[in-house]
Amino acid sequence: MDLVLIVNLAKCLAGYWTFIAVYVCDSTLLRDFPGPNLAALRLWYEFCFDVVKRGQFIDADKLKVPIVRISPEELHINDPEYCDELYGSVTLKRDKYDNWVSLAATPGSSFSTENVDKFCRSIGADLKTGEMIRTDAAYVTLTMDPDFKLVWKETLEGAFECGALLRQFPWILPLMNMMPDSWVSSMNLSMKLMLGLKAGVRARIKPILDHTQSARDLQEASHRSIFNELRDSILPPEEKTIDRLCDEGQILTGAGTKMAAATLYYITFYLLSDRKILDALRAELRAVMPTPRCPVSVTKLKQLPYLSAVISKGLRISIGVTARLPRIATDEVLTYKEWMIPFGRTPVSESSYFILMNESIFPDPTEFRPDRWLKDSKYNRSLESQCEK
Repeated sequence: MDLVLIVNLAKCLAGYWTFIAVYVCDSTLLRDFPGPNLAALRLWYEFCFDVVKRGQFIDADKLKVPIVRISPEELHINDPEYCDELYGSVTLKRDKYDNWVSLAATPGSSFSTENVDKFCRSIGADLKTGEMIRTDAAYVTLTMDPDFKLVWKETLEGAFECGALLRQFPWILPLMNMMPDSWVSSMNLSMKLMLGLKAGVRARIKPILDHTQSARDLQEASHRSIFNELRDSILPPEEKTIDRLCDEGQILTGAGTKMAAATLYYITFYLLSDRKILDALRAELRAVMPTPRCPVSVTKLKQLPYLSAVISKGLRISIGVTARLPRIATDEVLTYKEWMIPFGRTPVSESSYFILMNESIFPDPTEFRPDRWLKDSKYNRSLESQCEK
């Protein structure tokens, strides 16, 4: 091909993309909001941080400003006082952002004492051998709902890994659902693990819907699962299909397992790192529970101030959901300071990390000092108010 032709073609392409960039930046509804120019063009800017940099999202310094445009159609606000307005209430309607809802492909019960006893025996056996214990994996096993014991930690990790990718390419999930599982599994390990999560959930739910649970399963069950209740509920049939309940099961597995386990192993790490805190907690527990063989009711445990303080600190420092949670105001124009946010189709989000690590709300947020969280303290009330939001 002639060199001059190649150069002219390159110039045309460069001019075309420059025109498109200027047009998009100038025509977007959010053009007047502060934010990186690249973020106004396409979702590739977000893709770079979410996928290529494995969840770093956008540079934290850029998110620390009160309001910033993070994509052609989404805003991020960093202001704890605005949570009530953004996430709404009974009188304020907020819709979830379709790009995020589609991740779950959707159109928990707490663990029993038996599981805790089994967990303690397993940990005790490992301690006697002097082997290292992976507390993250151990707590995932503990917090996992009995209905999903076939779904392992690695499967959950793989599913979460896929989340950022699917958020950037929402069309991948419907396409995967149309392909044979063997094809999808061969593409990527994370995809294979996510299919493992889906298959494990389906294997536990299908017998419940078909009323074909074995006598052994029914005998071993210490409670009716949420899916037994949904099956026998007055919900319309389309809300009780195997596909719909499997989607819900995947969400419950992730939310009820990963987040609870993360809180527990953060608490374990900090307790083992500070003997003074560990001894104080043990002393309080021994007053109502002299030995592990003397179980105490949850109601009584909730009345222990230092235990509650340790749990509160663990909940805050483990963060939980670090991803932003976009919402769309469908019936009103949101106002943030001098900014008028277009209603009906503009997702706006806040990030729990910036709220829970805000030094004006939680002084010295990275220090593990449960005494600051004792009942009636200002620190504890701050946590409760933020959790309510």
